[in-house]
Amino acid sequence: YKGQPRAAVDNAREAYQISLQIKSSWIQGRSMMFLTLGLVECGDYEEALTIALTGVQEARALGSLGRLAGALHILGVVSLALLRLDDASTAYREALEINQKLQARAYTELISAKLCAVYALKSEWSTARICALQALEARGDALSKAVLIIELHRWWETEALLRGGDEEQAEEDVRRFGQ
Repeated sequence: YKGQPRAAVDNAREAYQISLQIKSSWIQGRSMMFLTLGLVECGDYEEALTIALTGVQEARALGSLGRLAGALHILGVVSLALLRLDDASTAYREALEINQKLQARAYTELISAKLCAVYALKSEWSTARICALQALEARGDALSKAVLIIELHRWWETEALLRGGDEEQAEEDVRRFGQ
């Protein structure tokens, strides 16, 4: 649905309704994620926030760490879009903590990169640098690179690394990204 976010939102709504009918919590979580991302893309932030908060609540009730990490990530996306930086950092930090238990490198990279962006926006450059270094450490496989291309927050990482005196690491990461 490139270039047609409303059509994507409509399909995500339909998928969500189907997931409720067939009582599939996995599909429900995935469709809520895509619906929320689509709503953010369309600028429907209040609805996106409501759905993201519901997603976190449902994930906590299910006790699924993977689903909770994903739901917290989506809540962070909405909070960041709304520039609710404290809410975004809280959601991302909890998602990162859970994700580190799950040892999913691609998501460690993704969430660390987003935390870097949050702290950069807050002008907390030393913390942004730590997050950038975490993202760099997790970066390494093709899946990880593909995930970040979708979310692309690398300019914050580069700036945080440069402000922290890590010019060589910033240059090497930019070079690898360009390959």
